[in-house]
Amino acid sequence: MGFRCTWLANSPSKKDIKNYGNELIEVPLIFICSFLCSGQNDVIDSNGSNSDVPDLENSKTAVVYFSATSNTMRVASCISTYLSVPLVEIVPKEKYTGDDINYNDSNSRTSRENADSSIRPEIENAIDADGYDTIILCYPIWFGKAPKILWTFAENTSFDNKTIIPVCTSASSGAGSSAVDLHNLTGKGTWIDAKRFQSSVSDNSVIEYIDSLRLKK
Repeated sequence: MGFRCTWLANSPSKKDIKNYGNELIEVPLIFICSFLCSGQNDVIDSNGSNSDVPDLENSKTAVVYFSATSNTMRVASCISTYLSVPLVEIVPKEKYTGDDINYNDSNSRTSRENADSSIRPEIENAIDADGYDTIILCYPIWFGKAPKILWTFAENTSFDNKTIIPVCTSASSGAGSSAVDLHNLTGKGTWIDAKRFQSSVSDNSVIEYIDSLRLKK
């Protein structure tokens, strides 16, 4: 069965997404597109302009995040604390070092992962998402994409009947193709239009966005 994803009112502008290929920084998310694929998926304006917006206020929520430094971890922790919901880290089996995330080095680990679409870094911990209706998924942006370990998570997690809220952080670039890539990998779930924050975002700005989603606190 075909499905469509469309650019919505809050989608990133051309200005938002330019130069993302030059950055390797932590970022929350953003996405949308138009195409046909198998499965049933929706991308919805987080402001609620689409009549299919799920009842987030009565959902059971968890914050799942990956962070190689501290920027995404700080945003994820803020959301988890504010909502009083579980905070679940995606832990790589092989930890990322400073040298690993040197995007100026074509032989660095992240550069090699970016260049090879088949790479799926192993996750050390088991992540059980079955008990949650809503997953706030936080991660950095590397080369305009979600880190490949997020691809591992997406391909090994059932998003049936779940709402996924992507949130990413970066110094200046937009979220690139990160949300589109993850959305395509999952084939299921309802994906809210992603939100990008700068790495230096204040807690108040993060909380203001969370309040706009009407999530149960």
